Amino acid sequence: EENVRAIYRLQGEASGVASTATEASQRIAIGASFPNPGAEAIEIPVHIARGGEVRIDLYDQTGRQVGRIHQGMLAAGDHRVTWSGLLPAGNRPPPGVYFARLTAGGETSTVKLVLVR
Repeated sequence: EENVRAIYRLQGEASGVASTATEASQRIAIGASFPNPGAEAIEIPVHIARGGEVRIDLYDQTGRQVGRIHQGMLAAGDHRVTWSGLLPAGNRPPPGVYFARLTAGGETSTVKLVLVR
């Protein structure tokens, strides 16, 4: 299984190294998106060991948060969250590399998304 690492930045400061589900805690995991690369709707598999508040934020390759894919309660288990390929204002972002970061229960897991047109 491929292990992908991404350095992400929040508000202009280096904040850490995030990894895909292969290294994530057993409590939460975000898996490889499909299709990847994708042109429009992209499905992202998510595992949550305990139900609760879940957030999936979208970052561009400079580390700037460009959107939120999901925010709300999820039950424990495996889920598929779909990103429409649109930003909050309804416009399409430029093609490129993006990162989806899952946050739940004080933990994070990140996966790389490639958007093409």
